Amino acid sequence: MRPGALVLDEPCANLDPDGVRQVHDAVRAVLDETGATLLVVEHRIGTWLDLVDRLVLLAPAGGVVADGTPTEVLAAHGPALAAAGVWVPGSEPARGSARRSVRTEDHADAPALLEARGLATARGRGRRVGSGIDLTVRRGRVLAVTGPNGVGKSTLGLTLAGLLAPDAGVLEATSALRHGLAGAAPSSWSSRELAGRIGTVFQDPEHQFVAATVRQELAAGPRALGRADVEDRVDRVLDDLGLAHLADANPFTLSGGEQRRLAIGTVLVAEPDVLVLDEPTSGQDRATWQAVVDRLGALADAGTAVVAVTHDRDLVRALDADEVVLGPEGVRPAGPGGLRPTGPGTADGVVADVTGDARPVVPGTAADARGRSVPPVRPRGIRGVQPVASLLGVLALGLLLVLSLDVVSAAVALLLEVLLLPLLRIPWRTLLLRTAPLTAAVPLTAVSIALYGRPSGREWFDLGFVHVTDGSLELALATALRVLGVGLPAIALFVRVDPTDLADGLAQLLRLPARFVLGALAAVRMTTLLGGDWRQLRSARRARGVADTGRLRRGASMAFALLVLALRRATTLAVAMESRGFGAPGRRTWARPARFCGPEWAMVAVLVGIGAVSVAVAVGAGTWRV
Repeated sequence: MRPGALVLDEPCANLDPDGVRQVHDAVRAVLDETGATLLVVEHRIGTWLDLVDRLVLLAPAGGVVADGTPTEVLAAHGPALAAAGVWVPGSEPARGSARRSVRTEDHADAPALLEARGLATARGRGRRVGSGIDLTVRRGRVLAVTGPNGVGKSTLGLTLAGLLAPDAGVLEATSALRHGLAGAAPSSWSSRELAGRIGTVFQDPEHQFVAATVRQELAAGPRALGRADVEDRVDRVLDDLGLAHLADANPFTLSGGEQRRLAIGTVLVAEPDVLVLDEPTSGQDRATWQAVVDRLGALADAGTAVVAVTHDRDLVRALDADEVVLGPEGVRPAGPGGLRPTGPGTADGVVADVTGDARPVVPGTAADARGRSVPPVRPRGIRGVQPVASLLGVLALGLLLVLSLDVVSAAVALLLEVLLLPLLRIPWRTLLLRTAPLTAAVPLTAVSIALYGRPSGREWFDLGFVHVTDGSLELALATALRVLGVGLPAIALFVRVDPTDLADGLAQLLRLPARFVLGALAAVRMTTLLGGDWRQLRSARRARGVADTGRLRRGASMAFALLVLALRRATTLAVAMESRGFGAPGRRTWARPARFCGPEWAMVAVLVGIGAVSVAVAVGAGTWRV
């Protein structure tokens, strides 16, 4: 939007190194081109030092501690910056600094807890993101899962945690982890059995909160597992992670960094044998980062196996971690500063060979003159027809069909629609699934009208308010056919419609208020996330050990958490839309102009023609009546 000022709040959190470079270079290009002012809020200032000419350090209690050029501030306040939680260049932790002793070359003697052989992972049905993974999770070792964004690291973490079943291959817990359980697959264990052995921290901390206060949140897991000295455990974790002053706060009111520390604390307090953490240090300043990493190092020293899905090279180095590097082309070296990778036949194949259909870049993207990634133009609607044409055509067809309640016009319209369906090239399975609610509702509607419709003609059944006659049966059949005649094309034409294309048409062609249309579009897009949120909430409760009993209570808790997530997301979205000019007065421009041309007119003509032919046939047969 070529703004005069860019305000960025930790813009590179959770990005891989390539992503950090891309963001940095894109910001630099905009600054060079527009001369805009840059304000960046950041813990890791090294990324931005070549783009800023002023460094301001704020005190936790308020006020400015230092303000000047980066060179001046770093020279005069370097130790203060580090103490305040800023990542000062050159202060990176040494290898193994969070461990009591750096590992030796011979570390394969540590007892194995989890073993993966030929493991394939998937996010959902038919969505495989990795395969051919061979690795071992060992007691007292830290395993770092690294690689580009979108390559399947989080999915691998959830699979190792027993929250996703392997798509193929084998993931087995050894007898040292099972503690007498018969099943070797963690995904087959009950919630309590899993939580007592493997603790999981999700990428989004809000998904795993189940209580009203921070203290209750930390106590929920140990109590579900029947652990002793729960209060002592909770107090210790509150102190270790700097959360004691927030013990009575609601988890949803904490900052992002505080929520992540709380999420880590919920698994630390249960003291499982294996910890699986997704981006455990995201959003942490230098001081809180150190507290988290030191705690993980102490747990590993005490014999806990730690699996960390991360982009944080400092974490990998400080914990002296074994490293699994995932990439779309398979094995990729750890790179400078990383740990030495080991191939097949050495140290249990610490580096995994991962292949699959996941890619960090969307297939089909092109590049502009500057080499920047440009998303491809998506096809609009059904076979390139602007969806507004389908909408107008369906409305016109529905109007023609509701002018009469005869059987003939509805039957003719439905027959023509069925004959034309193959032209849309929609898989029959997809069509049947999408029309299932319609086909289920139609018989119920027909039966209701047959039983309670206005009686006329020969009577077949009479009991109280129920009268089944020739007239009610004919009316029931005509209504059922009409519902199908209007509903079938509406569903079929909008099976593959992109909501953005429809919104473009509504605002540009029908001149509906852009702000209303775009707000509705955003709401539609957000509703698609609710299913994923629900699955995450369910998995989180399984991981916390509270998913075995009390289904009604658990469902109510999940529903409340889903409501909170939806409201927070809506609030954030509203602010974001305002910041991007969605509330600005005046005429908008559009990335993809919506046109109403020959194909659109043809779509309307076909649908209107179906209605006109059905009416004409009914008139000719003498059945049509208003």
